[in-house]
Amino acid sequence: MLLSEMKELKALYGLSYKDICEKSGVSMGTVQKVFGGVTSPRAKTLEELSKAFSDLKFPEVVAEQSSYNPGTSAKKQSYGYSPFEEWIPGKRNGEYTIDDYLKLPDDVRAELIDGRLYKLEAPSNVHQTIILEMATQLKNSIRKRKGPCKVIISPSDVELSEEEPTIIQPDIYIVCNKDKIKDAKRTRGNPDFIAEVISVSTRIKDKRLKLYKYAYSGVREYWIIDPFKESIIKYEFENDDNISIYSFDDIVPLSIYQNKISVDFRDIKAELIDTYGDSYREL
Repeated sequence: MLLSEMKELKALYGLSYKDICEKSGVSMGTVQKVFGGVTSPRAKTLEELSKAFSDLKFPEVVAEQSSYNPGTSAKKQSYGYSPFEEWIPGKRNGEYTIDDYLKLPDDVRAELIDGRLYKLEAPSNVHQTIILEMATQLKNSIRKRKGPCKVIISPSDVELSEEEPTIIQPDIYIVCNKDKIKDAKRTRGNPDFIAEVISVSTRIKDKRLKLYKYAYSGVREYWIIDPFKESIIKYEFENDDNISIYSFDDIVPLSIYQNKISVDFRDIKAELIDTYGDSYREL
């Protein structure tokens, strides 16, 4: 069971940390860190935690309409469902396939994660400015080195694995194996580097659900960029899951390039202030 599903069930059934601790056999300290977002659990810990939720189920949500309907009830939203369960009759969120994803209307942006569809809202100008500035720096640095790696920005589909129903759209990612991008429609396989700029609506998904997916799919490095806190959390999955925290006043190196390539967030911050003023953090 995914950690995101456990958290939904925890909220739905009102479980306490003590309940989870007693039912799973995992120590209280570990339970608090995992569900508090302090640490990402190893596969064995995740398996143990799943025992606390083995007898719990999500409410059945069955589609009633055959056409796409962008609306959804507050009840469904509170359970973590996206507004797509009404799009395909007879299926509830969690049962969607890659074929279902590919049939979505052209004007709908979404991600498919473990059979669940999550609608993507239009990004803010601040969000796009950060991605553009960051991509420009990375592309110029990589081009000077004349290496095989390519920088790609959203919206661009990434099929992490052929074995699971997951297609994501990272804000920015780097692929160093050109075989993974031979298909002009989408990247097939894990990128080497991914960065996500979080917003109010994507905060939990980027910091928890995607963190887990990226860590266990072979992504080598993952950055979570928070414009509200002016912070960058850097995860080095191939280096004992090392975690580093930087600010928008720092130059942040890429571990996949042995720290020889970096992103100067001082320049990005200056561009944000020049464009939107000091209040950009509130946008």
